[in-house]
Amino acid sequence: MITNLKAWGLSKGAIEILSGEPEIVEYLATQRYLAPFPSDYQPIIWEIRFDDLTYYYQNRGEMPYIRPSLPDYQPLFSQYLIDEKLLVFKVRDELIIERSSNLCKDNFGWVYDY
Repeated sequence: MITNLKAWGLSKGAIEILSGEPEIVEYLATQRYLAPFPSDYQPIIWEIRFDDLTYYYQNRGEMPYIRPSLPDYQPLFSQYLIDEKLLVFKVRDELIIERSSNLCKDNFGWVYDY
């Protein structure tokens, strides 16, 4: 497992931020080389976390949970999960992990809007 952030090809800003978060780096190191989700993947659970707090959660067929936030809120960390598995991880606006490349952008384009 590679936890040398410079080897990940990240910006200096992302490295500086992640250097102070060893638990997040360990988690990301386990997720970095997982394959993208298959193109026919149909998730049941959708979740968006900002700074490790859930801001959106929906289990298919149920009303979504939406945490209110200030309109100018700029999270340091953003996680997008489907079925409790990491789909995308960002530090500010920098994409660190992206496993949605096989998925239909019509269904998952919202990931890139945040």
